[in-house]
Amino acid sequence: MVHEFALEPATLATWEQFRYLTEKFGVDNGRLIAQFPKSWKKLVYDAFAGAGDVEKKRIEERLQQESFSRKLTRSNRTYDSAQAWLPNAVRQQEGSDPFRAIIATTNPNTCPSVRIASELDETDRLWSVSREAKIARTAHDLTAVAVPLVRCSRELLIVDPYFDPQVPRFFDVFQSLIREACGARTPPGRLELHCSNARSGTTDHWEGQCSSRLGRLIGANFRLRVVRWAQRAGGETFHARYILTERGGLRFDVGLDAGPPGETTDVTLLDSQLHIARWNDLQEVDANGRTCTPAFEKVDELLISNGGATRIFPT
Repeated sequence: MVHEFALEPATLATWEQFRYLTEKFGVDNGRLIAQFPKSWKKLVYDAFAGAGDVEKKRIEERLQQESFSRKLTRSNRTYDSAQAWLPNAVRQQEGSDPFRAIIATTNPNTCPSVRIASELDETDRLWSVSREAKIARTAHDLTAVAVPLVRCSRELLIVDPYFDPQVPRFFDVFQSLIREACGARTPPGRLELHCSNARSGTTDHWEGQCSSRLGRLIGANFRLRVVRWAQRAGGETFHARYILTERGGLRFDVGLDAGPPGETTDVTLLDSQLHIARWNDLQEVDANGRTCTPAFEKVDELLISNGGATRIFPT
């Protein structure tokens, strides 16, 4: 659902090309641009060096925006600076972690995974991406569909109103997601679990359950914030299950828990506006550090470390 593409810097040599191509990327579009090589942005600057001053300014401003940075993902692939960009990209397709496709200006050797930028078509099997998928309700498959989003994000919120740390079908999926997040090249600095209090008992009971089960998952360098919410009078119900990050989100129709063999759930990639709305529903402080009001009433908050649970609220 979220795929990594190699985008040749030369394809972005003019403002019109830059605007048209980069608008197709972002988590909400299911496409991320690999920073391949690490100096990819510098190569883009080199590519539009011959553009007019107005075009240059537009491209430079866009490259510096946070919204553009969220279209990128770190590649950490080997790159031979003695060779041109395209041969380097093509060589990656022979390894265990190929790009979904390589978007380039030319394809001199007719490589099957290269697509010409000026000829991109939504019907192309490599360029086209699905925003919805039917996923088996196993810990492996529920995690696998989220991995590309989890690995490129700095903030990870797992939202499951009915999560129960003592029940294996919930715990196994959560454990798998946490291991992927903490094992990423750049692990998230913010790690949270959001639940409902409707079925999980008192704060004392909930704290004991989380301390005994979740503490063992959290490495020494990580902290997990666990928040339970209740519906406000006249407010929204807390029902849907999501994986939300600062870049985008996924909605899980049946749930984030494993099911009996043969069961599936629909997983949907959120569009940008819905992602922002659902992200804001759970925020107590906005991106500028200002206090804001979540969509739900906070019942309690725990901080989980490998030493167990610490109650943050109520004190």
